[in-house]
Amino acid sequence: MTPRRAPLGFASVPIKTCANQDGVSGNSKIDIPLLNRVTSPGSVRLADREEADVCVEFFARHLTEDNVFSREFLCPMGVRAAVTRGQVIVCKVGLEVIAAVRFYCRKRTACVSIYQFAVNPTWRGHRLSLEMIKAVPRGLRISCCSPSSSLNEYYVKTGWTLRRRSCQKNEWTLPCSSAEQSPPL
Repeated sequence: MTPRRAPLGFASVPIKTCANQDGVSGNSKIDIPLLNRVTSPGSVRLADREEADVCVEFFARHLTEDNVFSREFLCPMGVRAAVTRGQVIVCKVGLEVIAAVRFYCRKRTACVSIYQFAVNPTWRGHRLSLEMIKAVPRGLRISCCSPSSSLNEYYVKTGWTLRRRSCQKNEWTLPCSSAEQSPPL
C-alpha cells in the first residue's frame, strides 16, 4: 500500500511509513505544532514521488561530505528510492523545499536510521530538522557521522546522546518521546 501523502504539521495525520516490531506496517499519527508557527503557511509532509528530483536537488545543494557519514548517501538514486518508499519528509514554504529528512526504519528493531537531513541556510536556527526527525514514527533515532564532522556539535547542542565512538564514526541517538516505548539496544 502506498503511504498517504498529507501535511504533517497542521494536524495529526495517519501516515503509513514503517513496520512495527512484528514487521507489520501500521499507521502512526504525526504532529509538529512548532512547524505550524515557523513555516505557516508551509507544508510538512512525506515527499511525493513527483518531488524526487526536487529532493535530489535540495540535498545536492545543501549537503557536503562533512554532513554525511558515507558518500553513498550523496547518491541521487538513493534519494529517489527513499522518496518512492515514503522515507523522506520535506518542509515547504510555497513551492520551495526549505528542509528535508531522509530516514530508514530498521527491519529488526524499532530504531530509525537518519541518513540525511538539511535545512536551507535562510531557515536555520528554528530547530526544523530536529522537529522533523522527532516526527518520524517509531522509537530511537540513530545517526552516524565522522568524528571530525561539524555535525557532532549539532548533535550535542540539540540533545542527542553519543552511543558509540570509534576512529571511523560517532553513533548518535535521539531517544523516543515519552509517548513511545524505547526499544532494546
